[in-house]
Amino acid sequence: MQVPRSKSVLTIMTALAVFAACSEEMGTEPVLPPVRSAQQITCQADVHAGRLQCSDPAAAAIEGGPLYSVVLGGQGTYVQLTSSNVSYDGGTEIFQADVTVQSRLGQLMGTPDGTTVTGIRVFFHTGPTVTSGTGTVTVANAAGVGTFTGSGQPYFEYDEILDAYAISAPLTWQWNVPPTVTMFEFTVLLDTDIPVPSGVLQWHLDRPPPAGSWEIWGMGDEVYAVSQYSTNAVFQFDGAGWQPQSLPQYARLLAISGSSLDDIIAVGEDGAIVHYDGTTWSTQVSLTSEDLYGVWSDSPTSAFAVGSNGVILRYDGASWVPQTSGTSEGLLSVWGTSPTNVFAVGGTGTILHFDGTSWTPQQSGTTLPLGSVWGLSATEVYAVGDDGTFLRFDGSTWTDVVGAPSGDKYDVWGTATDNIYVAGSGVWHYDGASWSQVVTGDEVETIWGLSASDVFALGDHVHHYDGAGWSVQETNLELQDVWGFASDDVIAVGSDGTILRFDGNKWTSQSAGTTMDLASVWGSSPQDIFAVGSGGGGAIFHHDGNTWTPQNSGTTQPLNGVWGSSGSDVFAVGDNGTIVHYDGASWTTQSSGTAEHLAGVWGSSATDVFAVGNHYTILHYDGTSWSLQMTVPSIPNRFHSVWGSSGTNVFAAGFGPVISGGWGADIYRYDGSSWTQMPVPAASGELVKIQGTSGTDVFAVGTTGSGGYLFHFDGGVWRFHPWFPYFSSSIGLGSAWGSGPDDWFVVGRFVILHGTR
Repeated sequence: MQVPRSKSVLTIMTALAVFAACSEEMGTEPVLPPVRSAQQITCQADVHAGRLQCSDPAAAAIEGGPLYSVVLGGQGTYVQLTSSNVSYDGGTEIFQADVTVQSRLGQLMGTPDGTTVTGIRVFFHTGPTVTSGTGTVTVANAAGVGTFTGSGQPYFEYDEILDAYAISAPLTWQWNVPPTVTMFEFTVLLDTDIPVPSGVLQWHLDRPPPAGSWEIWGMGDEVYAVSQYSTNAVFQFDGAGWQPQSLPQYARLLAISGSSLDDIIAVGEDGAIVHYDGTTWSTQVSLTSEDLYGVWSDSPTSAFAVGSNGVILRYDGASWVPQTSGTSEGLLSVWGTSPTNVFAVGGTGTILHFDGTSWTPQQSGTTLPLGSVWGLSATEVYAVGDDGTFLRFDGSTWTDVVGAPSGDKYDVWGTATDNIYVAGSGVWHYDGASWSQVVTGDEVETIWGLSASDVFALGDHVHHYDGAGWSVQETNLELQDVWGFASDDVIAVGSDGTILRFDGNKWTSQSAGTTMDLASVWGSSPQDIFAVGSGGGGAIFHHDGNTWTPQNSGTTQPLNGVWGSSGSDVFAVGDNGTIVHYDGASWTTQSSGTAEHLAGVWGSSATDVFAVGNHYTILHYDGTSWSLQMTVPSIPNRFHSVWGSSGTNVFAAGFGPVISGGWGADIYRYDGSSWTQMPVPAASGELVKIQGTSGTDVFAVGTTGSGGYLFHFDGGVWRFHPWFPYFSSSIGLGSAWGSGPDDWFVVGRFVILHGTR
């Protein structure tokens, strides 16, 4: 079972962050755009003054949902909500305002194809909540109630298509407000369809984020997995890598099962259920808003799903119908041998059995949470859970299997009584008599196999057993940098010695024989590539087109950046002012004149090189020596990256006090004589990489505690890049590289994204 759990609490904590837009003027700073992304603001109503105002929020983020069905914020940038005629009638106790919606996307809203009207829904994410006075405020005239970011959310609907920059007809929003209420507040979001835009970069996952807490199912030579850390995340393993599937529903999916490759079901948060018929995924109605943690499918006309608060659903081939479970405990897993012999397990040792007519409790002998149930037959069923719980059912009673290893157990699977695997702190194997640990050093959430010699264990890594031994199929993909020579030859490097290479079709792993974190990569040709390490020891690895080999850097300092003008003129920079230079034969240290940590290096030629680092340090190399161009040592500002289109058009990106006030993502520009701070979109966090294909096509990627974002410079101003969908609390963006304006790669934590026109 893939759901994260503590030893005593069976709870899923969902961080779902969104944008909202609302105000009398409805104004706020530019925000992260758009596919399924938004920025939340709080709207305050002063009832007796007849005023509606909104304050700027803290940034929050949400992972990308299905393309072109979006939740938009970006007040004044991507959408504009404007209110007028705000008033309060003490007799009817109605507070109201006329609200219009304007598209600022430069394209249609309210339609997926330019013709079909799906409209625009503005829904209440939180509130209304009384902040001054006493009483209760409710929405009086909502168009309806739906499930958007939660269940039972009222919304107003604008049933029209908006042309680019057009303003909708006004709708009157009303609230029931007793006279004892002085002020109240709420947040709203705008949900709409937009047509596929032309001429802009379209982003997609080149490689799935293999973050922990997956569940897996397969048949024949096909394997499917879902991950709660990736919205709409279903991935298919094709023998070479995990490929993302296109899904119709916005949800975090938690479990997957199937009766055949033409009948696969995935379930998740807020009652989400999607079905695969061998060709496409479609949404199914669950009739519940409870989170669904487990699913088991017996045939196209028989399936069961279980979830929070004891919810059990049964599928008969036409619809999902709730069943009475007799418990309010969270149910985490379900499995059976037939529609008349099904088991469900969950909190406080709960085990339920279905005989085809009703569910009845069974004595488990424990009060510890049970996370997974699976079996070989009706008389050979296993359940696992917290504190080493490993139970066996013989057809009549459940007993504790003596000698099971300690520690929480999350999943169980096997092929025979003497070949059972349990996932937990690593993977344990049971041969019917004794236990052995076959995977160590990883928290494994789920395990499943196609056969005794083809087993997958998924957690922080993807582990695979081929009958001979276990191997890590994918790393955590904590990717730090990306570099390429063409759209079909790209290199990405990251944590634990990760090196991935893209051939235009798929990413494959390469080995440098190290587990050291790799921070930066650059090459003069596909047969001459350098990667440097940030884990200490001054690590440098060189690829000659066939193999990676270590080189002697001449320093023990961590190295953070690498760049060269040719294969015989390469610079690497690192901590404590370290700069080393490669002349085609060996690396030698150079005097930087600073003790600041250096993070990035770039040049327009061998005699015009820039290095940047902490305290806004900028160094310049003229072919002979390094000199200091800029430093601001008194505050904790820093540059992470430097890039330019020429020696008179250079950008340095990082973190510091910004023009608009406060601290956040910051960019300076060099014109050949001096460095000047540039206005950038307001964003918390910092920029960690800047890269371009020309002076009018520059990207800067950033990361915050709430996700990642992408700025684009078109030669005029910096903007959040439209149509960039992946802003997630689990995804930080680390680097970008483009083979041209129509082909860009972005890498980060758990993710590789590819943007093409």
